[in-house]
Amino acid sequence: TDTGREEFAHYLKKTPPVPSSVLVDVIEEDFRIESIPHVYGSDRLALVKRQIERYFRSSGRYVWHQFHDRETSGRRDDRVLLAALTNPEMLRPWLSQLAEADVPIRGIWSLPILSTKILPRLHAKSGNVFLISQQVSSNIRLTHFKNGKLVSSRSTTINLDGTNYGHFISDQIEQTARFLANKRSIAFDETLNIHIITPDEYFDSVSASCVSAHLRNITIHRTRDVEKKVATQGVAGPYGNGIFAQICIDDRFTRGHYGGTPDFAIYNRYLMGKTLLGSSVALTIGSILLATWLYFDTGRMQTEIREFGLQTADINQQYQSQLQKLEPILAKTGLMKASVDLAERIESNKQISPQQFMVHISSILSGRQFELLHVTEITWNAAAVADENGEINESVTKHLQPVLQHQASIKGNVLVTADNIRDAVNQINQLAEQLRSDKKIQNVQIKKLPVDTRSIGRLSLETGSSARTENAPDSGTFILSVNMRGPAA
Repeated sequence: TDTGREEFAHYLKKTPPVPSSVLVDVIEEDFRIESIPHVYGSDRLALVKRQIERYFRSSGRYVWHQFHDRETSGRRDDRVLLAALTNPEMLRPWLSQLAEADVPIRGIWSLPILSTKILPRLHAKSGNVFLISQQVSSNIRLTHFKNGKLVSSRSTTINLDGTNYGHFISDQIEQTARFLANKRSIAFDETLNIHIITPDEYFDSVSASCVSAHLRNITIHRTRDVEKKVATQGVAGPYGNGIFAQICIDDRFTRGHYGGTPDFAIYNRYLMGKTLLGSSVALTIGSILLATWLYFDTGRMQTEIREFGLQTADINQQYQSQLQKLEPILAKTGLMKASVDLAERIESNKQISPQQFMVHISSILSGRQFELLHVTEITWNAAAVADENGEINESVTKHLQPVLQHQASIKGNVLVTADNIRDAVNQINQLAEQLRSDKKIQNVQIKKLPVDTRSIGRLSLETGSSARTENAPDSGTFILSVNMRGPAA
């Protein structure tokens, strides 16, 4: 009524906008059990949607479904429960007032559907269960369950019409039982387990009128006893509305049964705000903890840096002290290295000596074939390794420590006359060939012959005089250049 909406608006103004749940218990709610082909996934949902549009087109987003079981014969189709508010417009004034007050709606629950959660507390989870409850003074609700699942429910106005409350409940039980049997929801020979939740003032009347009989097991519960089982907190009352309100509050993991995104927009923003607030708080706390840790860690690192600095200074001081002791020794290292290099050079060149060469020359010249030759001078020096032609490789001499070889220059005279000029030249050539045949000699060159081989040439005497007696013996000069092989040869 208008008065009720005004009082509700006044209540919303005086109450902070906290997340709220809407519990619907109206006559304009319909339930149907339908059969659809046994399919899966999107095809299954499409068939359910088609059935909903067929029977509850005007209900919009205030519809709900639940799959029950499969038929036992024929195609074994799926049985599905369809539920809907047949007159959703009656909700709009209340939802509009909640939206104007910026109240977050976390869900819209149907009281008959929510009633399944009370069955375990009544020990009525199996078989055909018939639940009778009164949430307001003017109506009672009769709900049928089978094996813990909702089958149908209806709300009826209390009309005593000269009878007491107990007789009215008893009549409603019989009418509903015949209705369910006619719809084939139950068989005529099936037992019906009836649970009645009644206020204390009607308990005696109901107990007297509603008695268990054949195929009728009746259990009567006081409202306050069920409230204790549900553990209602501040929502208890003379009727059962507090029981279902508490069950609705405890259902924290669903969005209810009816409604869509427009109904829960404020609640979605509320959740987003809470999430951002929680993230901000967590980020702030994390930042504070990180800053605190960094502060203490920085202090620890600075302490370590100071300690490392002191250790470094101490090590440098010790190093300088030890280095000063080693400086006189280190100053001699250059001289020591030069001595070692010189010893290595001597060791590498000791295999070639002038003595061996002198002995070899003497042994060669002692032969009778060289009786005309007389050695007057031998010079000896060390030079960088020469190539096959006897030339010194300049690139080798640029090294700091080139490999050395010995070079000798043999100078002598030969007794020649006009009759033995050829013999004198041959003996010099033979001497050069024998020297070349030595494996320790790399190259031999004849730098000077005692005669000029040209047709007008004369003997070149040691004295430099060009006058000769025709048959007098002369002493001609010859010079040989000899390169020895290196130590590795």
